[in-house]
Amino acid sequence: ITQNIDMLHKKAGSKSVIELHGNILMSYCDSCFREKSTEECIKELYKTKKAPKCDYCGDFMRPAVVLFEEPVKLMDIAMEIAYRSDCCIVIGSSLTVYPAALIPEIIKRQGGDLIIVNIDPTPLDDIADVVIRDKASIVLEKIIEYIGLK
Repeated sequence: ITQNIDMLHKKAGSKSVIELHGNILMSYCDSCFREKSTEECIKELYKTKKAPKCDYCGDFMRPAVVLFEEPVKLMDIAMEIAYRSDCCIVIGSSLTVYPAALIPEIIKRQGGDLIIVNIDPTPLDDIADVVIRDKASIVLEKIIEYIGLK
């Protein structure tokens, strides 16, 4: 489960990724929900100097990301996973964006383990089993070396 909208998890080869906050590389129509690439929308914007419109129904296209105060459509799936999980590893998150920040809380409440890797303190540090205060890239590199993947 990721809050990132950059698709880096998929680009890195992860097979099953839930992008809670969407995907910036895609856009969709507000009315008929048909999709096209954000790249196409940007080209249209530069060419016409107008907001991109749906090729099918003519309504406006928008990035396929969750904007502030919009519902998180995939939250139900994320919650199902949380209720089945016995460990949550949070990497590089302030844990201040809700409802996503509920996921580690739920896992911890059910007796699961919580590991936080973040350079700054988070609101859940006090209930975490392990807190590593460092850059994610440094910590993950050390883990990769330790388990022999490098």
